Amino acid sequence: MTPTTKTTTTAPTTELGPALIRGTSRRIARLGGATMASSAVFAGLVGVAVLAPVIAPHDPEQTDLSAIYRGVSATHLLGTDELGRDILSRLIWATRVSLAAPLLVVLFAGVLGLAIALTTAWRGGRFDSVTTGSLDILLGFPGILLAILAVAFFGAGLTAPIAALTIAYTPYFARLMRAVARREMSQTYVGALTQLGYGGLRTTLRHVAPNIAPFAVAQSAVLFAYATVDLAALSFLGLGVQPPAADWGSMVAIGQSGVLQGHPLPAVSAGVMIILTVMALNVLGEGIADRASRRSR
Repeated sequence: MTPTTKTTTTAPTTELGPALIRGTSRRIARLGGATMASSAVFAGLVGVAVLAPVIAPHDPEQTDLSAIYRGVSATHLLGTDELGRDILSRLIWATRVSLAAPLLVVLFAGVLGLAIALTTAWRGGRFDSVTTGSLDILLGFPGILLAILAVAFFGAGLTAPIAALTIAYTPYFARLMRAVARREMSQTYVGALTQLGYGGLRTTLRHVAPNIAPFAVAQSAVLFAYATVDLAALSFLGLGVQPPAADWGSMVAIGQSGVLQGHPLPAVSAGVMIILTVMALNVLGEGIADRASRRSR
């Protein structure tokens, strides 16, 4: 009697789940606890900005003169301000402006700066020297001063500061990314592609640009933090967001009178939001840059 051999097949899906979990765990471990915490904080802020109409308990512009400077309560979790407006609701809605305006600055400056950096790294020679010299001249103008001058010419609001800070941040971003792009262009694979007949533009766009993208993301996070501080400072001076709209900088400015009267919560809560955002972005940017540096070695 011939023994029968029993073949067993194992479904590949039985190992897929644990493999994905292990891979995800390794990636989280490489990111580091501080970077993950910063990512969670920033993601939470973005979620607050997106869901502001849903999660805000009150109308942020609704005044109640009978409820001026009320303390923390079940109705007003962070109290009210000098016009009886709910502080928490104003903080939630201010998150939208306080994140959207710096995001526009970073997007515009990042795209322009990265284009300049890649072009100078690709062309090199005299073009690189002239462009780099022009960037050095532009770096001599403080961004906040340029924004103040723009507001003086075009009036208060967000349009002029965003445009001015974009002009101020573009050479800074381009200068840093140029150094990264030139280092990448010196790699052996670039020379090999050139020997194979690949053009410089094709090599730059298809190979160099993706390899320096993590550094661009890291630098964008740091610039986001700088832009947040600069735009909050302009609003604090009354040159940014205009009432009745609010961002964190204008809330700190308006809340100064409350501090003198013993009601610091309107100003302090907005100040804490600025500090929390800037710290999260700085740590996140440093974490991404550190990981990108380790991968490029």
